[in-house]
Amino acid sequence: MTVSISQIQSWDLATLVSSADSADTGAQTFEDSALTVTNGLAGVDPSWDGDSRDRAAVRAAIESTNLTERATRWRAAATELRTAAEQLGLLKAEIVRLVDDAEAKSSVVGPVYSVADDGSVTVTAAFRAFYAETQGTGPGIGLVQEAESNAAQLQRKLKLLLANASMGAEYADWKITNALFGVTAEERPFHPTEAIPKPPKPKEPKIDADQDGSGPEGYDSVHPNFWDQLDLAGLKAGAFVGSDRASKAGMRESSMMLRHFLKNSGSPYTVDVDSMFSDMPGFKTLAEDQAARSLAQTRAMLPAEYEGPIVFEGNYGSDYGRFQPDLGSNPDWYMALHEYSFESSGVAVPSSNEYEFEVSYQTSVYDYYNWDTTDEHWYPQPSDLNDLHSAGWSQNFDVVGTSSKQTTTWPQPDS
Repeated sequence: MTVSISQIQSWDLATLVSSADSADTGAQTFEDSALTVTNGLAGVDPSWDGDSRDRAAVRAAIESTNLTERATRWRAAATELRTAAEQLGLLKAEIVRLVDDAEAKSSVVGPVYSVADDGSVTVTAAFRAFYAETQGTGPGIGLVQEAESNAAQLQRKLKLLLANASMGAEYADWKITNALFGVTAEERPFHPTEAIPKPPKPKEPKIDADQDGSGPEGYDSVHPNFWDQLDLAGLKAGAFVGSDRASKAGMRESSMMLRHFLKNSGSPYTVDVDSMFSDMPGFKTLAEDQAARSLAQTRAMLPAEYEGPIVFEGNYGSDYGRFQPDLGSNPDWYMALHEYSFESSGVAVPSSNEYEFEVSYQTSVYDYYNWDTTDEHWYPQPSDLNDLHSAGWSQNFDVVGTSSKQTTTWPQPDS
């Protein structure tokens, strides 16, 4: 679980240095204290690698070696402890600085921002009310919008820093344990278990759909008379026939999604993103490109001296977060989704080659399945299906899905 701001603030990293000093002097208590020191940092789950199991294994390994080997391991662990204190200290200092700067930002009505313990940042109600409601002027509203934009950027940065602090602590714990075992990273690889943050699903598709009556607010908003109901019944029956024909023609996804719409559940529909990668190599390339860009952006955001693993988060619907299947080569996906949003988030871990990262990421997709309204004509057209949604006879839905873990090796981006 990702650590909170208050937990980060309570981290006493001096204990890492004192444990390193104990290791260098061969203190007998080191074998008990070194393993637990990073796990003892507030908010870091001690069960990620079996604390008690590791402690017993380290003790057995130490007791089975001669004094020279033991001293070598302790010195290596001392080095890792000091490195952990330095690296985690960099992240802690940056988090504390950002929080202090945000909380110090004030206006004539008091603080501008409110920072929650999980890194969420909001514009205070007092600031919003004073500039947007009391004054009610264009410049006042503009100040609120600017503050909200800044709050969103700060929140993203804080949450990423917290995620990196959690991952950095787990990574430090692994390196210290390896030193005590006297094993290499190849013999005992790092398998991170800290959660990788994912961005929220975009709101814009539903907002845009509501503008033309094909969004969530339009559902069951029209009460058809008897004659209209007859027309709707014919429309729905025809759509089921069309779905069956599409399925027989090999248009599986578009057929299944149309049928899901007609069943009127409104529940999310999950797509197989790995199959989308296979069917649309161009989409897979863009997903990997976004992961690389997000990694580079996060690296630039972190302290320049930081050398640990980097947790990165993608963006739905950004310039590199949209994809439209080709009608000629992928008619099924084109008819099912047309254009959709995606994001790629993951973690990059330093490899044994100091110039490379071992990267793993997952790509998630999102689309709001609806039938955009168009100018009505006397002849049938696809947008007629929105009449079923408006009457509450069928229902739009979210299309979601996440790929399996994708792994690759990339050069380390510049800080």
